Amino acid sequence: MSRYAAELLFYFVNSGSISAKKKICERKIILLDETDEEVAYCAALEKGKAEEFSFLDGADTVDYLFLGITELISLESEDDDVAWACYEEKLSPLERISKLIPEKSKLKAFRSFSKKGKIKLLN
Repeated sequence: MSRYAAELLFYFVNSGSISAKKKICERKIILLDETDEEVAYCAALEKGKAEEFSFLDGADTVDYLFLGITELISLESEDDDVAWACYEEKLSPLERISKLIPEKSKLKAFRSFSKKGKIKLLN
């Protein structure tokens, strides 16, 4: 078996606000133990589709829909404490470090979901 990580993309759709262009989306990274990348891809698709659901919010139906897999990587070559690694070229990284590395307060773990601290699904 090999270890893989898949990034899945979901979004919320409210039947009462179909015309809104911006939708609340969620990205999830899941871990998979599969025989190869094809099997891991299929397993990630299956897991994503299985997470879809709907609920009523007053008279409106809200759907949580799976859009697809945005990334799939093998974790076999990584150390046990590395969750995700990739190599990419960056233009002048030392000179642009302030653009590449955000302030601590801008990291997702230190931010609330919205400016008001509430999840808004209906707009």
